Amino acid sequence: MPFAKGNIPWNKDPAKWDDCVCKMCGSHFLMLHSQIIRDGRGQFCGKKCFYDAKKKFSKRAKVKELYEQGLTYREIATRLESYPATIGSMVYSLKLNNRFGDAITSQSSMSRLKGILKKYHGINQCELCGYDRVTEIAHIVEKRNGGGFFLDNCLLLCPNCHHLFDYKMIHNNEKQKLLSIPRLNGNLRRRLAYESV
Repeated sequence: MPFAKGNIPWNKDPAKWDDCVCKMCGSHFLMLHSQIIRDGRGQFCGKKCFYDAKKKFSKRAKVKELYEQGLTYREIATRLESYPATIGSMVYSLKLNNRFGDAITSQSSMSRLKGILKKYHGINQCELCGYDRVTEIAHIVEKRNGGGFFLDNCLLLCPNCHHLFDYKMIHNNEKQKLLSIPRLNGNLRRRLAYESV
């Protein structure tokens, strides 16, 4: 029967609260019964526990554990019912994360990083030539080599300077200008020293 005057809809009933136990930290919390039924929630007390559980119990965590035990890609793939090539790519990305650190590599992180550079460092123009209409994020350690969107791994450059930087065509005075940027660590010095050899 459709809702009519005098009928009480399902969501107007007195709230029924269920006592839930977080699967990650074991703490008790209350959640609406209707929300548990409708959304399938009630396993974790908050986002932090949800993401911690995702890191701890994910397939990537199992691959890392088995790889550290000395199993081959084929043996790991057999245990996890996967393909050896998939396991190999996961192990490769884990090695890169161990070497360079874990970073957010989505497209939205580019604009976020530009905002951080502008807000906290006052940088909203090319760090080489000063052009400010179009800027791009340039990586010191390239993304294909494991470089992420970290402040000490990124430069804000215009498209022309970005091209010159990537293809090792910047002059010595421009190199000195880049080396004088205090937020950058030794990666830039190593890269420029390697390029000059």
